[in-house]
Amino acid sequence: MPHRWIVLALGLVSVVSHAALDEPGDAIAAEASAISASVSSVATGGDWGGNGSFRLVVIRGGFEHVHYWTYAQWIKDPTSNDDDASLEKSVEVRELSNSLSMGVGEARFVSGSTDSGIFEVDVFDNKSSKKSTARVRLGKPGEVSVEMPQANGIGQSSDAASPDVATE
Repeated sequence: MPHRWIVLALGLVSVVSHAALDEPGDAIAAEASAISASVSSVATGGDWGGNGSFRLVVIRGGFEHVHYWTYAQWIKDPTSNDDDASLEKSVEVRELSNSLSMGVGEARFVSGSTDSGIFEVDVFDNKSSKKSTARVRLGKPGEVSVEMPQANGIGQSSDAASPDVATE
């Protein structure tokens, strides 16, 4: 009889320990499942002033007429072990958003310093399928400049800050 109790007690400890270990994984899995299926590419990197990192998000939507929206984001680092990273600011990159003639593919973090992050984004002409690369520079929260490829007639360059997008 005592062995049964020991086996039962060890089994319960094992189940409770296993459940405790699964909780963080379950939370992470829930966060990953909460990401919209419309998100087609995400690139994160760099460091803005020691406060956090830069992120570029590409969203694809539509049925017959596919549209892409690109957002520059500044992710604030946690300030304690009990804190999570948070979205400081999100700005639509208009040059890489909502165009019937241009598609947007993969975003990649290329390089960065303490005051800027450089990303490359694959872009393509929807009619000819010619591919090019756009460069996006992020500075302080809200500062975005875009160098669009000119050779294929896909876009234009911009050095102005894009309008803010609500983050809440």
